[in-house]
Formats: sequence, structure tokens, C-alpha cells
Amino acid sequence: MNELSRVILGALIMNPALLEAAPLEGRDFDGKERQIFELISETWECSRPKEIDPVLLAEKIGDGGHSLVASLMTGAIRLEAKTFRDRVNEFKRKKITGEILRKINWQAKTGELDLKELEPELKKYKELSGTMDASSLLKKGSELRELDLHVEWILEKLIPERAITVLHGPGGIGKTWLGLAIGKAVSENQMLFSLKTKTKPTIYIDYENPLPVLIERVRQMDLTKIMFWHLGFDIPPPRLDSDNWQLFKELPQDSFLIFDSLRSSQNGDENSSRDIALVMGRLKELREQGRTILLYHHTSKADERMFRGSMAITDLADHVLSLYKVNQRFEEIDDAEPDPAALYRFGTGTKTRYERFGVFLTFNGQGFQLAENPDETALEAIQEFIRTADHAVNQSEIFSWAKDELEVKKKTKLTALLRKGEKLGLWDSFLEQGNTKRRIYRVSAD
Repeated sequence: MNELSRVILGALIMNPALLEAAPLEGRDFDGKERQIFELISETWECSRPKEIDPVLLAEKIGDGGHSLVASLMTGAIRLEAKTFRDRVNEFKRKKITGEILRKINWQAKTGELDLKELEPELKKYKELSGTMDASSLLKKGSELRELDLHVEWILEKLIPERAITVLHGPGGIGKTWLGLAIGKAVSENQMLFSLKTKTKPTIYIDYENPLPVLIERVRQMDLTKIMFWHLGFDIPPPRLDSDNWQLFKELPQDSFLIFDSLRSSQNGDENSSRDIALVMGRLKELREQGRTILLYHHTSKADERMFRGSMAITDLADHVLSLYKVNQRFEEIDDAEPDPAALYRFGTGTKTRYERFGVFLTFNGQGFQLAENPDETALEAIQEFIRTADHAVNQSEIFSWAKDELEVKKKTKLTALLRKGEKLGLWDSFLEQGNTKRRIYRVSAD
């Protein structure tokens, strides 16, 4: 369900009299949206209620009705008749645009371009454009504040709902093991790494692994509720830059899609910002319909900052996570092979629109397990010291405090802890103004 149809149907539930304000028909909608619209219209014709009872509407819809109606009511606001008409015109204009593009694509394939066939749609588009007041599409900050919308997580503090998350990691480090574990927890309503999950239909779209390897992992991990779409199936998943990519829009709109991997999900050049922008734009269309997306991307080595390909990959993502091995000084190790003796960090990478967070993991041969942060107590104490100081503290002040409070006797150990905490987002550092050798530390206000 796209955002415009959500706004229109939500407004009609709150005030069905808006049906008199703009011409709408069942054929303007598809699937469940059409059913909802027709039920609202039928109720309005029968009894002219001031508003539609959402519980009765959900019961009439049947399976999935309650969650569907709840999604329409989340953030819904009452619209004036003029604003509603403008929303309807915009909705219809976008549908007509889609029809025009489909006809053009078909004509281009057959080699018979006939602009006369497009005249009816172009005429409708022009008529609708002439009736729209663009200023009515805007919302004041006071209106946005009233919307009951909050950041939700499908994996607590790590994977935000209705967002595109890119997971960086070198090939072979275990991104598939990790993604399958996340998919299992989300699809089966289980906690993962002591973190809460939000249950969603989970679909693993695999362009990478040989089918026997995938089946073996399904057996090893007892994956019963994840749905798979593999390159070896009779109808394989389309490439994201192909003409039939819209097949993904037929998947459940509240689903969690895991793409393995970016490189294999498209035929373009991952170093081309134009090619990547096309793919990420299409993923955003899927996101705006309500889906949550996890996209694997390989790095050239274990340093998550050295990801491969165009900067558009992270520029256009909402959230970036990384998986890499660390040594005792919390430095990345250039080694991608799964290792039961190694310590891994899984958490926020180079970019996020959300809070920074990470966990430490070990690999037991059958998947990842939560590991204790070896310096967690010391890091929390340093963060609290920096936070409660009445000024931005420097490294010498922290060291003087840490010698007694943490029994850290070596400055190299403290330096490693400060670098580690900064990478985890626990604090920031910067050079003191006018002093290129003295580094100052502070905890961000957020």
C-alpha cells in the first residue's frame, strides 16, 4: 500500500463524508485497498455515519483485517475537503503516470511507438495537474508533531522498521549465517543476542548461494518460517534493475526482505552512482509501501569503512551496519574466514539516521552467539566520567582518573579504550582549538 492510498483510506475511515468531495471509484484501487474502499462506500451509502467503526471494518475484511486497518489509522489525520481532493488528484496522477510508462515500455519492446495511444492518459494527467494546489501538499511542523509515528525496530537498536539497512562485511565472514539468524528470530518471534524482535513475514532473496548449500543451512538452523526466493527456482527473483523488478511489489507489504547480495541482485556496475541510484530508488519504493529491507554488501577487507563500490550505496541507505573481526585492541582484522576463536563486532557502521549501537559475537560453526564485551564495564565508567564532567575533558585528565578508578596503569591501554569507545559511538573526540596535539572528549547530547 503506497503512502497516498494509505492517507486517502485513513481519512475516509475518520470522515466518510469526504467521499462526496472527490470522484473516487473502486477501480482506482487494487487488491485489499479496493476491498476497503468498497466497504467504506457501502457503509456510507447505507447509513451516512460520521466515521467508520474500524473494528467492524476489520471484521468485514477478514484475514489480516485488524493489522491492515491499524496500519491505516496509524498517523491518520482529518483532512479538509479541499486538501482531500488534492490528495486524490495526486494519487490518480501517479497511477496515470504508471500507465503511461507501462505503455511506453511495451511499445518500445515491440518497436511500435504510437503517441496517439497515450493521448487519453496524457489528457487526464493534464486535467488533474490543472486542478492541484501544490501548497496543499505541504504540512506544517505543528501538523507533523500531531502524527502518532515513532521509530520502531524489527531487531532492537539494530534494524529499524520500514528502512533500508545495508550490512557491510568481507565475503565469507558469515553475513549469510547472520542474516538467516535475524530472519529466523523475526519470523518466529524470538529474541536474538538478548535483543527484542518484531514479528514480520520474512523473505530471503538469494542470488548468491548454491541451492544445496542453502538447503543445508536451512536444516542446520531449523528454519521453518522464513520464505525463500532462490535463483534456482522455476521463476527466479528478478534483478532490481530489470523490467520485471515490480514482482517484488506483489510480496506482502509488511514483510522483511533480505537481499543476498547487492552485487548479485542487479546487473549494473556497483561503482556507478547512476546504476546504484536506480537500484536504491527501487528499494525505496518497496520501503515506502511498508517493507523493511536488509541488503548485504561485500567489503574489500575487514574494515567496514572500505566498502566496495559507489558512495551512493551508503549515501542512499537509511542505516549501515557492519560485521567484522576484532583483536584485543578492538582493531579490525583482515581475515574473513569464520573462526570459533575470534571475536566479532556487529553494529552501526559509517552512516545511520538512528542511534549508534553494537554487540560482540562469536561463531560456533552453526551460527553466531552473543559474546561479552571484554571492556564493557570500563567503557561505561569512562562514558559516565566524560558525561558528568563540568567541562570537555582531555586524555590526560581521563588517564589521571582511570589510574585509580579503573586501575588502568598503562596509557596505551587507555588509548585503546578511548579509541574503542569512540568507534562504538559512546563519545566523540576532537582536537582542542589552537592545540593540534591535545584531544578533547565529550559525550553527544543525544
